[in-house]
Amino acid sequence: NRTFGQPPSEETDRAWKPLFPRQGSFFKHPSIASSRSALSVFHQQHCLDGLRISYCAVYDDAMAERKLDEGKLPMMSSTTHMRHCLDLLRQSLMCQPDMTVEVKGEIAGGVTGF
Repeated sequence: NRTFGQPPSEETDRAWKPLFPRQGSFFKHPSIASSRSALSVFHQQHCLDGLRISYCAVYDDAMAERKLDEGKLPMMSSTTHMRHCLDLLRQSLMCQPDMTVEVKGEIAGGVTGF
């Protein structure tokens, strides 16, 4: 499904929305999480979605030769938040790597990952 890699739109946002819990990603539990907590998978997906949105906004501005005004970006797209997200995803990939062998596709000229 290539929808997830497309620029933000009503269609792509509709595809991303069901990946997150309807009641939000935070929860409390008396024995395992007495303070506000989230499952790592939802934090990682939040970061990936934020990177998608931020990348497309920056790319669009660059292609239109507009100067990026970071002050107009939502907090989720701030430089500080995006750096946090890059490091969070790096740590996740390093600590829980998927060791599946990906065979090079001749047509693609590389691996597709799926």
